[in-house]
Amino acid sequence: MSWKRTALVALVFVLLVAVYIWDHQRVERRKSQEEEEKRIFPWKAEDLTEVILERPQGRLRLARGDKEDWSLLEPVSAKADREELSKLLDGLLGAKKDRTIADEPSDLEAYGLSQPSYTLTLKGKTPPHERTLLLGAKNPTEVYHYAKIQGEKRVFLVSDIVRRDAEKPLLDLRDKKVLRFEPRDVERLTIEAGGQRVTLRKEGEKDWRIEGPETLKADSEAVESLLFRLSRLRAVEFEDDPEDLRSKGMDPPQKKLSLKLKDTSEEQTMLLGLEVEQGSTDGRKKRVWARVEGQNPLVQIESSQLGEIPSEADGWRSKVLMAFERDKVEKVVLRTSSRRLQLRKLAEGAWEMEEPERLPADSVKVSDLLWTIKDSRVERFPKREELGAIEWGESVLEANVWLQGREEPLRLEVGPESPGGGRYAKAQEQEGTVVVSSKLVEELDRFTPWELREKRFVGLDVSKVKRFLARWEGKEMEVVRKGEHDWELLKPQKEPVEAFKATSLLWTIREARFEEPPREGGEDLELGSHPPKFELLAFGEGKEPVVRFVIGGEIPDKPGSYLSWCDPAHRAYVVGGKLLEEIKRDIKALVPSFVEGR
Repeated sequence: MSWKRTALVALVFVLLVAVYIWDHQRVERRKSQEEEEKRIFPWKAEDLTEVILERPQGRLRLARGDKEDWSLLEPVSAKADREELSKLLDGLLGAKKDRTIADEPSDLEAYGLSQPSYTLTLKGKTPPHERTLLLGAKNPTEVYHYAKIQGEKRVFLVSDIVRRDAEKPLLDLRDKKVLRFEPRDVERLTIEAGGQRVTLRKEGEKDWRIEGPETLKADSEAVESLLFRLSRLRAVEFEDDPEDLRSKGMDPPQKKLSLKLKDTSEEQTMLLGLEVEQGSTDGRKKRVWARVEGQNPLVQIESSQLGEIPSEADGWRSKVLMAFERDKVEKVVLRTSSRRLQLRKLAEGAWEMEEPERLPADSVKVSDLLWTIKDSRVERFPKREELGAIEWGESVLEANVWLQGREEPLRLEVGPESPGGGRYAKAQEQEGTVVVSSKLVEELDRFTPWELREKRFVGLDVSKVKRFLARWEGKEMEVVRKGEHDWELLKPQKEPVEAFKATSLLWTIREARFEEPPREGGEDLELGSHPPKFELLAFGEGKEPVVRFVIGGEIPDKPGSYLSWCDPAHRAYVVGGKLLEEIKRDIKALVPSFVEGR
């Protein structure tokens, strides 16, 4: 093919592509133009300035403010709910003419448009600046309404969705936020009720103190929780021209909450009234009357949103006895009327018991002990006259906790019983004597040396096992690791093994725990070991086993208990039948015939 012919074909191809693109763009422009012509209100949401809805339930008027916020102007003057307003505007601006019914109707009465039930007026920043849609009767399908634009003759259909948007309740469109603040900005909270006044002041980034003759440490979590709830309070009902304030508990108010925000001299104050019940018998909800000082409407808020707000200083006091992070604890000394325990941290996750004898400690049990101490709380704050009559004597419990970088321990002392229940106590986090539950002494007393002792006795590192032999009631299996996650059964037959089945048996052995103190020497050390009920040899890289674990016979005078030992075999351990059941389960998963007898 000559170059001239090639050039001609290319030119024709380019022209065809150009024609296709031009025609496609023309069709798209036409579609866009047709869609635009169907739109009733030609603005974007950001270009709207006012919305007026005349509907059977009354006139509703909203207007945009200087800062892009919208306000209700009729029937009440109030801030608009931004989210609900956005839904309304999206619905109205999305309204379209569905089908033309009459270009020049002779009688609007037939369409319910001589006196329309709904008149929707929108105003915008750009021409035509204002447009009003009249909604008439429903057509026979009851899915559409007859409608027309004010000032034009054509009657067309619009979806019933437009009517539903126009009927959006006033309560939905009204901003229901009661107080406007961020919890982090509050530097003082004052609570007044029943002739009492409690002032809480922020100290630092997150601590709170109770002001008064004695400055007391406040429960910072409780204060922050209240501020969070207050910042998110939403009204569920409004009463714009309230009458008979006394019957609602608002004259005088039952409680007064005042918030002082940083960087401003003004306070936000909320007055609380009586609690009322709303709803049916099956689903009655409690609400509280409230009002923001300086604002007219009364509101109802859900009692559950408000939560508990103590009126006395003691209700805001910190009830923590010992505050510490468990991973920072290095040493614990616990003394009760019956014993003294001393524990020391060796490394992360490793503890040793130093008293009453030096033994490895169970890190999980030590963690439980620390949680019990850390979670202990004040039950009651005794009055001044009660404190004067206390005869302390010797403490029934002392807990001392040493933290990293501190020479002096955190200390908790529990003393005599209180006449009103519980026991008197002194603690690092409390100013003066407090009352704790008597159960605290019982809870800490259960941490005996035996309870805290490490009872695992098989030093098996599962990750380093390359091969193991297991014998169950005379039958033998051999399993070898083929890769990081792959295992293979060599005996009694050769086949792949799922990794979790192999490691499950090893982990069961590793976590084996004795049920009573080890037996040293004596003839019973070899009880039932020829042959043993179960034996496991675990190998690492070498030929010699790194662990030999054996379970022998049942102890004659202890049904369900068995003797067990591992290298070195100079002491025997008593294990329960539950361990055998777990081993049996793991072996069955590896070689079912071992257990099923096939």
